[in-house]
Amino acid sequence: SYAGTSWENGGLRDNSATPSGALRTFAPNTTPNAGGVIPNTLLSQGSGIGNPLAPNNCAQNGSAWDANAGTCRFNASPFVPLVPEVKRENVSANFRFKLNDSAEFFIDAFDSHQLTDTKEQPSPYSVSFMAPDVAFGTKNIYPAIIISPTSPYYPGAFIAANAPSAAGKPVTVSYRAFDGGGREHQDVADQSHLVTGFRGAVKDYDYEVAYTHNVSSVAENTESGYQSMTALASLLSNNNAFNPFTQYQTPALAAQIKATNYNGNMINSVMTTDTADGKISGEVFKLPAGAVTLALGGSLKNENLNLQPSTAFQSGDISGYGLQVLPLSASRHSSSLFAETNIPLFKSLEAGIAVRRDEYPNTTSTNPKINFRFSPVQEAVFRASYGTGFREASMQELYTPQAVGTSANFKDPKTGVANQFNVLGGGNTNLKPENSEQASIGMVLQPIKNLTFSVDYWKIRISDLITTIDPQFIVDQAFAGNSTYTGLVQRDAAGNITQITSTNLNAGGVSTSGIDLDVRWLIAKTANYGTYGAHLNGTYLTKFDEKLPDGSIQPSIGATIMPGTGTVLNAVSAGGILNRWKHVLTFDWRYGPYAVALTQNFQSGYWDNARADSATGTDAQHVGSFSTWDIQGSYTGVKNLTLRAGLKNMFNRLPPDVITLNQYFQTGYDPTYYDPHGMFGYLNATYKF
Repeated sequence: SYAGTSWENGGLRDNSATPSGALRTFAPNTTPNAGGVIPNTLLSQGSGIGNPLAPNNCAQNGSAWDANAGTCRFNASPFVPLVPEVKRENVSANFRFKLNDSAEFFIDAFDSHQLTDTKEQPSPYSVSFMAPDVAFGTKNIYPAIIISPTSPYYPGAFIAANAPSAAGKPVTVSYRAFDGGGREHQDVADQSHLVTGFRGAVKDYDYEVAYTHNVSSVAENTESGYQSMTALASLLSNNNAFNPFTQYQTPALAAQIKATNYNGNMINSVMTTDTADGKISGEVFKLPAGAVTLALGGSLKNENLNLQPSTAFQSGDISGYGLQVLPLSASRHSSSLFAETNIPLFKSLEAGIAVRRDEYPNTTSTNPKINFRFSPVQEAVFRASYGTGFREASMQELYTPQAVGTSANFKDPKTGVANQFNVLGGGNTNLKPENSEQASIGMVLQPIKNLTFSVDYWKIRISDLITTIDPQFIVDQAFAGNSTYTGLVQRDAAGNITQITSTNLNAGGVSTSGIDLDVRWLIAKTANYGTYGAHLNGTYLTKFDEKLPDGSIQPSIGATIMPGTGTVLNAVSAGGILNRWKHVLTFDWRYGPYAVALTQNFQSGYWDNARADSATGTDAQHVGSFSTWDIQGSYTGVKNLTLRAGLKNMFNRLPPDVITLNQYFQTGYDPTYYDPHGMFGYLNATYKF
C-alpha cells in the first residue's frame, strides 16, 4: 500500500512517468542534404500540446490524472515488484594436505550461480526517448510516432484549441506499449573462485604463497516488452488503425506490436582476475619490551574484461538499452609490495609502521601508515593511527560502454517541463586514481567490571573521488550558467533537453569524519536464570562534505537537498541518505543451550526533498527517526547442531512516506534503508560433521 502510487495528488511527491496520448508539434527537417534529399530527421522535439483525455478520461489509455503535473501521467508503481525474483545456488569446498609438520598444501574453491528475474512497466515512447537511437538515421525513419490528420483518432478540435498553428498538421504522440507486454529481463550470473598454494613455517618465519583465479560472468536476456524502436515507429506512425487514446489496440494491431519485441540475449560480460601473491612474517629481533615483528609481501595481478553485446544491442535499437554498445576487450597488469612491522617501545606502548607500493600501467603510488597503542593499565587502552591510501579506477569504471538511460522525473528550469530525460552514462578512460588520507584516535575503557566501551574519532579525506553527478544537478547548474556543466546538457532548436552527460568522472573529493561508539555490558550472570547482556554499536557523523568539479562544497549529512537553495546533494543521489546517527542495540539472554537476542536498528531523522507542489523547490520536508526491532532465538542442545528462528521487523513497522530524489523505480519509500519484505520470519539449521 505504501508503494502503490508513483505520485500523491496532495502535492507531497511526484514520480509519474510517460503516458500514452501526450501530443507535441511535429517539427521535421526541411533542408535537403548534400544529395538533394530531405532526410527524415527532426529539427526539434516540438512543443507540448497536451493530452485530449485530461483530466477526466486518463484511465481510458492506462494513465491517471496527476494533479501535480496537471495532466494525464502513467502510474508505474503497480508494475514494479518491490524486489526481483532471485534464485541462488552456491557450493564451496576446501582441501588441506599436510606435507610435513611445518608445511601444507591447500585449495579453497567457491562457485555460485544466480538467476535474477526483473520485471518493469511496459516500454514508454516519446520523441525524446527515441531520438538517441542511431538506427532511425540509418534507416531514414523519423524518431517519433506520428498521427496524421487523416487518422480517425486525430484530435483536430483539441489541437485547434490548444495549438492553433498545428491545426490540420501531423503531430507526434507518446505511447506506452501495453500490447508489447511488461518489460522482463533475466540476468544469469556465474562466479567462480579458486585459491591454491602452500603455507607453513621455516625456522621462526611463517610464509604463504598462493595463486588466485576469479571469474565473474553475466549474461542478460530479454524475455518480453523490449521492442525494436524503429520497427515500432514504422508500424504505428501514420497508421490509421492506431489509437493512442486507448490502452489496448485491436487484436490484429496488438499482435503486430508484440511482434516488434526482441526476445533474446543482449550482452555477455566476463571479468577474469588472476593473482599470484606471497607473504612472510616473523620476529626479527628483540627489544627490552618485547619482540619486533616484520611482515613482507607482494602480489602480481592480471585483469581481463570482455564484453560481447548481441547484434541487437550493437544496433542501439532496443527500447531501454540506450546507445549502440560495441564489443570490448581490455586488460591490465598491476603489482604491489608491502611491509609492516610492530615495535614494542615500552611495556605499555607499541607502534606499528606499514608501507605499500602499487604499480599500474599509468600510475604508481606509495602509501605509508603508522599507528600507536598505549595501555598504561589493564582497564584502559589508547590508540591512534595515520595513513594514506590509493585506489585505481576499476576496469568497469574505466571501460563500461557509454549508453543512454533515463533520469528521474524532474522539472527542467528552462522549459518548465517535468519529465524523464535521456542521460548518457558509463565508463571514462581518463579517470585518475583516488588518493586518500585518514587518521583516527580512540580509547577502550573498562571503568567497572562487566562494562567495556570504546570511542574512536576518525577522519578521512579523498581527492579525485570517482563518482557521477546527479542529472538534475547538472541541468540546474547549466541553466544557472555554471560553465563546468553547460557543456553537459544538449538541447534541440526549441530548447528541449535531448541529452544529459553523466558519465564517471573525478569530482573534487570528499572530507568526512565521525565518532564510532561500542558499548558492551554484562548486566547479570545468574546460576538459575541465565546471563543477561547488552551491546550498542553506533556511528555519529560529524562531517561529510563533497567537493564537486566546479569547486563548490556540499555538506551532505541528514538531507537530500541544500538548505535554502534546493540543490540536489550529489553524495545522497549516488549513495543514499547519510544519517547523523545510526546504531544497532542488542539485548541478549543465554541459559544453557538456549539464547534469545532482541535487536533495535535505529537511524536519526533527516530533511527530505521539497514537496512536488513547492513554489520554490527549497522547502525541505522533515522525516523523523526510524527504527525496527528484530528477534532471534537459538538452541544448541544437540551435539554439532544449531537451530535458529527469528523475525525481522517483528512489529511490521511501515516506512515513512518520503519524497526522495525520485531516482528509484520504487516510490513512496526509500529502498536504501527500508526492506520491503516488512515483517518476515526465518528458520535455520546448521549441522557440523
